[in-house]
Parts: sequence; C-alpha cells; structure tokens
Amino acid sequence: MPRCPRHPNPFRFRRRALSAFLTIVPTSGMGELTGIHGAGGITVDGEGTHHIWFDYELPAAG
Repeated sequence: MPRCPRHPNPFRFRRRALSAFLTIVPTSGMGELTGIHGAGGITVDGEGTHHIWFDYELPAAG
C-alpha cells in the first residue's frame, strides 16, 4: 500500500482516499470529560468528503 511521503506513519492512501487513526489519551480529559478513553479516525474519500468517527467511553457518573 503506498504511503504519503510527508506523513509516512499515520496516513495511508487507499484507492485515492486518505485516512488517519487516532487514540484518545486516557489522561487527557478535563471536567466532564475526565476519564475519557477510546479511538477515532478520519477518512477523506475520492470525492473529497471527510468522514470523522469517534469510539469512546466515559466513566459512569458516581
């Protein structure tokens, strides 16, 4: 699979689409987001449409 020469690690071309994956750092949330953890990503399809997703969890309110 060809890789973008400027960003060889997180970005990959797939059939003229660009995608990236991210991790939500567990200790990065503040206030109501304290304890958040999970992942997400972005894909730009061949027509230039951006698709962003997040899969995350928050601790139960106590």
